[in-house]
Parts: sequence; structure tokens; C-alpha cells
Amino acid sequence: MDCCAHEGPTAGDARFDLRRVAEGVHVAVAAPAYKVNSNTAIIESDGGVVIVDTHSKPSAARVIVEHVRELTKTPVRFVVNTHFHWDHWHGNEVYPAAYPGAEIITNQLTREAMVRKGLKRIQDHLRQVPAEVARLRSDLAAATPPPSSARACRPTCASPNRIWPRCAR
Repeated sequence: MDCCAHEGPTAGDARFDLRRVAEGVHVAVAAPAYKVNSNTAIIESDGGVVIVDTHSKPSAARVIVEHVRELTKTPVRFVVNTHFHWDHWHGNEVYPAAYPGAEIITNQLTREAMVRKGLKRIQDHLRQVPAEVARLRSDLAAATPPPSSARACRPTCASPNRIWPRCAR
């Protein structure tokens, strides 16, 4: 069952900036969202497309499927779950539905953690939400603006096209 079907295919926090990293390699960088912000790698190969991590919910995974279909007619063959944190695998169900025969792959330790800890972790988060909302409201009400002398220390160099930027010194 999709917890967030009401968002539709492109609404809610299921927004991504799709970037080409190299030939046949793309990354879907999630737009900032409170609490949940997961990225997805899309790798094209002769044997089919490989998806790495499927986001925190099916509605977001469906947005990725739309992007994949715009990129290539090659079907998704493999979905890789890197670890058991729910924001990396709760979109899994979308891929076999969209691409029959797609295999979901992880290591045994991760699979066991998903089974043993995954659902419990979500239930714990749900129980904690009311207290967290109350705390955030209290923090917001008590917040004061920073002093006028406060300055943000920003990066002095950034490059969108390289892992290691080349900056003038």
C-alpha cells in the first residue's frame, strides 16, 4: 500500500534534479525535504538499467520511473538496496510493478536488518511524530533572530561538474 498516493506522481516532496554524471550514469538528487531526502542512482548497462536505492515511498519511486522512461527504453533489470534505512528502500515495490522481472538485490545482512528492524523503525518514527511536532513548535516560538553581527561561513569554491572542484587560489 502506498502511504502517499494522494500526492500524485509529481507532487509532495517527490521532486528530483536529474543530473548526468557520465555516459549512461545519472543521479536523481532529491529536493530538500524535512526529514526525508534520498537520492537515486540510475545506471544504464547492456543487461538493463540498474537503480541504486528507491527512496522513502512509492510515490517518489514512481517519479524516478518516469525519469528513467524519459532517459531510455531499456527496462530496469536490477534494483540495489545499499542498506536497511527505510528512506532507501520503501520505493522497492514500484520497480517490479513497472518492470516485470526486475530483481531487488542486497546483501544478506541488509536483508535481515530490513526484516528485523525496518518495520519497527517506522513504527517508532510514527510514535515520535506528535512529540517532535510539539518540540518544533516550541522551538519556533522561542526562537530569536541571530545578532546582526552573525555571518554565515559559505564555501569559497563550488563546481557542479566535478567531484573535486578546481578553484582559483
